[in-house]
Amino acid sequence: TVRLVARWIFPVSSDPIERGVIQVCDGQIEFVEPLAGRSCSGTFDFGNSAIIPAVVNAHAHLEFSDLEEPIEPPAPFAAWIQNLMGHRQTRQESTVTLAARGAEQSGKLGTTIVGDIVTGDWKPEPV
Repeated sequence: TVRLVARWIFPVSSDPIERGVIQVCDGQIEFVEPLAGRSCSGTFDFGNSAIIPAVVNAHAHLEFSDLEEPIEPPAPFAAWIQNLMGHRQTRQESTVTLAARGAEQSGKLGTTIVGDIVTGDWKPEPV
């Protein structure tokens, strides 16, 4: 059993809880409630932070994870698409490598589900 404590907890099905605790046992959440003076052994206190539900990115282009800055859309839109196509032709790494990197970066930042918009005929492995 592990207890996670933070200044704010944002449950899926209720209002935010200030100074709350999440108890997890065998990978399942047992309860989410205010800490309220509770003495908890096996506690990880995240201090002045928030615990939120996992993030879902419903529209991603993981193949562009090599970009330091987004390709700005100039007017007209067709010029922006040409810039994207040009970037694809000049990059050194494979689309599979870039998509895997983008998935890894997403996971590190709390995104657990990604709807990747895939270009071409390759089919990525689930990550």
